[in-house]
Amino acid sequence: DAMLNPGHTALVRGERRLARACAEHTLRLAPGRAEARTNRGLLRLADGEFAGGWDDYGHRFATGDAVARHLSIPEWRGEDPAGRRILVWGEQGLGDEILFGTALSDLVRRAGKVVVECDPRLVGLFARALPGADVRAPTPDPRDADLHAPMGNIAAWLRPGLEQFSAAAPFLAPDPALAADWRGRLAALGPGLRVGICWRSGRVTADRAGAYTDIEQWEPVLAVPGAVFVTLQYDGDDPERAKALRRFDTVLHHWPDLDRRNDLEGMAALITGLDLVITAPTAVGELAAALGTPVWRLSGAGDWSTLGTPVRPWFPAMALVGDPRGQDAALAGVARRLRSLAGTGQTAA
Repeated sequence: DAMLNPGHTALVRGERRLARACAEHTLRLAPGRAEARTNRGLLRLADGEFAGGWDDYGHRFATGDAVARHLSIPEWRGEDPAGRRILVWGEQGLGDEILFGTALSDLVRRAGKVVVECDPRLVGLFARALPGADVRAPTPDPRDADLHAPMGNIAAWLRPGLEQFSAAAPFLAPDPALAADWRGRLAALGPGLRVGICWRSGRVTADRAGAYTDIEQWEPVLAVPGAVFVTLQYDGDDPERAKALRRFDTVLHHWPDLDRRNDLEGMAALITGLDLVITAPTAVGELAAALGTPVWRLSGAGDWSTLGTPVRPWFPAMALVGDPRGQDAALAGVARRLRSLAGTGQTAA
């Protein structure tokens, strides 16, 4: 514990060398300690060490970072899936399912049949993205497959290096009728660059708090002329929208008939009509990037999913806009970049 605690703190702060040293020392003392294996896995993946990183990351179930399922069918461990019916199931949060879901099409192309059990809010989106797959909400004890795999393992088996992360077309697509409706709603807002913003997660823990922001910190962004702002915040943001109007004279547009937490079909249609999404590290950014909407993500120093690159290879539509001095400095940089973009009328891609 004495080695794990400073190591975990260093991991959260993005101090990779110290975090790696603590994880390695912990494993010399206690080779079976799952927390150290998982931390080392994240650090290895952050440095682009795929083989060892994915192997260590497999210990996330023992730490409670992912929810395990004990199914009656065997687990798929990367063997040739041709001719086999494989069940893939979600194990973490909504954003993680979208992130790891970007690799599902690789499996669908290779397996005999794929069954996907995902968050019920994602069923329609995933079904359109994965023609030929059976997509459904989780079931108690599925037995209609030969093998099963947690969703976070698909990339481990099918994407062993950066070359497998191709800049393909967007993974998700909105319902066409809903997308047309939301284009009309957004057009009614008048001229300007349509920018969706999300400043924090609905789940703020001590580990994650430094990655999120308060609406007050967005003042330089909200002051940019030529931009029309839409809130994509998916929990109660009435006080913050009122604060933005009172303090910055900025309207954060929203539609009361859209349940931004539970209606992901509606959210996808709205987001597809935006010119740009600026977000803290939340599921909103994952959804927007998977739809192909340009995303500027306020990224911290410890993001393992960059896989040793300056971007997130999972999402070609996403750019990282972090600043080592903190989120205030990052938002100031975002404001300068947005001011230039809004003034030229160019796209955010």
